[in-house]
Amino acid sequence: MDILPILLLALMKQCPVQESILPCNCKISNLGSVVTCAHPYEKDLQTPLKHLRDHSLYKLIILGLNASTWQPDIFKGLHVKNLDLELIEVDDASFRPGRLHFQGLEESLETLEIKKSFKNGHRPLINLRLDHLSHLKIAIFEHNHIPEVGNDWFATGPKGLSTLIFEGNGIETLGSKAFSSLTELKLLAVAGNHLREIDRSMLPRSANKLHTLDLAYNKLRNLPVDLFYDMPSLADVNLDYNLIHVLKEDTFSSVLRQLSSLSLTGNPLECDEKMRWICKSRTDSIFGTCILSEISNGRSVRQFCENSNQILY
Repeated sequence: MDILPILLLALMKQCPVQESILPCNCKISNLGSVVTCAHPYEKDLQTPLKHLRDHSLYKLIILGLNASTWQPDIFKGLHVKNLDLELIEVDDASFRPGRLHFQGLEESLETLEIKKSFKNGHRPLINLRLDHLSHLKIAIFEHNHIPEVGNDWFATGPKGLSTLIFEGNGIETLGSKAFSSLTELKLLAVAGNHLREIDRSMLPRSANKLHTLDLAYNKLRNLPVDLFYDMPSLADVNLDYNLIHVLKEDTFSSVLRQLSSLSLTGNPLECDEKMRWICKSRTDSIFGTCILSEISNGRSVRQFCENSNQILY
């Protein structure tokens, strides 16, 4: 019997002596030990993290810190399964380019969450390197100030990343190959941002495992003709509250056969002759309302097609 997983589980159920990790605190949850460090100075964080090196943490939470002061080895020797960062600021928007961030967590970190950070009058974040985190499966960025996600964030991985969420970060630009290395991606959400255009090349050429694509609450008017190419597992597409007027046949016709949901709520859909092609496809999976239409204003896409069929026949 392999005793290593048993030892790790036992370590995750233990907290160190509280005095040794001040100003942080440790609590035991059903899933393991959770350490919270709230509003520490970077120099106050080094000592408790050193005392945590003999412990396997289910979650490490750091609140209210300027990450520009972090030493490269601040996470060295730690075994952390989930890392939550909130209210983090940086002095340098590029966050020290060339550095591999979160060094020391390559073999343990599975989930990374960063929330409500890089704002409050400080610098936005435009650079982060995560491709070396070989065990990372879930990355969540919510309500931060991140105007751009470039090609360097996920240049070569992490290969096992399956869930990636960028929600409400003010993103205006995605690198042309921003997520192209993430071949195991099952859910990609870049919702609640300021995107005006996207490229198919931002995703893997063969996105075989992608199931859910969420681009809601952006400023998209048009989508690339090849956006949905080579996505055999794609089932759910959310384009709510963009600026899409027309569903172009060359973009959507092939993928509609496999989708269980294409959500277009809040888009100013123009249901006219240019949209009539869609009535030959499945309309039960399309959710949206005709806005810019004299005869179908206020009707759902499905009702538009039913009315069109009555006129034709």
